[in-house]
Amino acid sequence: MSFTVSNVQVRANALSGETIIDADAIAWCWDAVFRMDSRLWPEKTEDYASAVADTFYDLPSDFLYTVLVEDDDGDEYTDYTIRSGKIKFEDDDTYTLTYRGTPTKYTATTGGGGTISMQDIFQEPIAKYLCSRFYSQDDDTNSSAARWMNEYRADMNAIVSIMQLDNEVLQVKEVW
Repeated sequence: MSFTVSNVQVRANALSGETIIDADAIAWCWDAVFRMDSRLWPEKTEDYASAVADTFYDLPSDFLYTVLVEDDDGDEYTDYTIRSGKIKFEDDDTYTLTYRGTPTKYTATTGGGGTISMQDIFQEPIAKYLCSRFYSQDDDTNSSAARWMNEYRADMNAIVSIMQLDNEVLQVKEVW
């Protein structure tokens, strides 16, 4: 359930017939992921072992919003407060916070710094996003850039239409 910046870069190079340099591939992959609806980003978890009631604990530094909080028995827990980057529980227990966090910036094309932690189905649209960015870097009115961006949007809309995301409709927004 993940792929690398290099995987996307190789595919984008094959699609475009051009060579996208590593630095651009790294930046544009992160940009593509960051612009996606956050509900498409992977869920993360943080454990709060033996939490003491009415004590604030630090949230993860990449925390955006809560998906679910469960107590030690695996039951949904709703008696918590989030304020100023901290979470407080109303009862003593061990809790697991499931949350969405900001994507980590990529620092390489392979290895840990180049891993895109998303479903493989997103590799093709991200490659098309790279193609669009490649052709628009000198001329944002380039017809190839527009074509690749339209293909990216169409692919993303097709993927999102088959995904179940809180029974809501998502729309891939204009990028620039």
